[in-house]
Amino acid sequence: MKEMMKFMMICIIFIILSCHSKNVTSSSNTYDPIITRLSSVVQHQYIVTFTSYMTVQAQREILKSILGDKGWEYIERKMPAGNNFPSDFALVKFCSDEEERSAISLLKSRTKVVKRVFPQHQYTGFLKDFSFVPPKVHEGRFHSKFPEEGYEVERPWSVGKRLLQEEHSVPDLFNASELWKAGYIGAGVRVAIFDTGLRHDHPHFKYINLTYDWTGEGISEDRIGHGTFVAGVVASSQSCLGFAPNAEIYSFRVFTSNKVSYTTWFLDAFNHAMNMRVNILNLSIGGPDFNDLPFVEKVWELSANNIIVVSAIGNDGPTYGTLNNPLINLMLLVWVELILIMALPAFHLVV
Repeated sequence: MKEMMKFMMICIIFIILSCHSKNVTSSSNTYDPIITRLSSVVQHQYIVTFTSYMTVQAQREILKSILGDKGWEYIERKMPAGNNFPSDFALVKFCSDEEERSAISLLKSRTKVVKRVFPQHQYTGFLKDFSFVPPKVHEGRFHSKFPEEGYEVERPWSVGKRLLQEEHSVPDLFNASELWKAGYIGAGVRVAIFDTGLRHDHPHFKYINLTYDWTGEGISEDRIGHGTFVAGVVASSQSCLGFAPNAEIYSFRVFTSNKVSYTTWFLDAFNHAMNMRVNILNLSIGGPDFNDLPFVEKVWELSANNIIVVSAIGNDGPTYGTLNNPLINLMLLVWVELILIMALPAFHLVV
């Protein structure tokens, strides 16, 4: 089981980094449309993190004892087990700026029960098109080119760029078949996919143990395709095989059909993933959520609960050629480095 976990970790890391790289067309100086995500603070909404897990009713009573009856509102959230599902945070909304300042001050003073008060964030994904101007080549740099003419020798290769016509799956590049022959096919490994949902009628999946919608849209079906693709990379069992065809998929739909999400959707889904005792949690998303402290702290909690968190390098860095979170989070980098150290020798790879 440990070897299989290492194997899947390497595979998912490779896929996530590959899926979120920026592709430049060879025929023109423009980028293909890419998905980027913007973060914004939701006005007057705050995440109140408590020092322990408790029911919704217990949270309401604590907040009422601190804030009274007026000037604030408890925002209901969709929970798999209703109000009996334990949680370590509440989402509240204040009626005005003045009441907001007063309430936050009161909450922060109750350190025995309130750990932190932080703004609610909204994440929005959209298709972005922009022109690409190649960076200027350093004047002192010499670029050589193998000449097309002037040599009499016959060359069995092409000096021009071309696309490979052969079909190669990513598992083939990692010699996954060798592990499959040894019986490592993902059996018993629970993988949570935090994404746009999962196509229910897709014939390539053997074990879909959970599909749940955290967005409030009332559907767990994937209407974008990204979540289904990521799940296929992990556990497709037909045609284009995934790395671990017998892995158990837990699909957490945390983005709407318009690619919108909120911090609290992730937090509730993270808590549920811990309750389901998943082994690996995949975040094939990019964005500036390293500034979202409740999000970051929950990732640390997942790691502390022996869940391997695999996160993408975002594709919307501040300048050309740069990348963004979540992978720049120090804790995630430590995880990736440790697992690479443990797993790479087993594959006889040279890095």
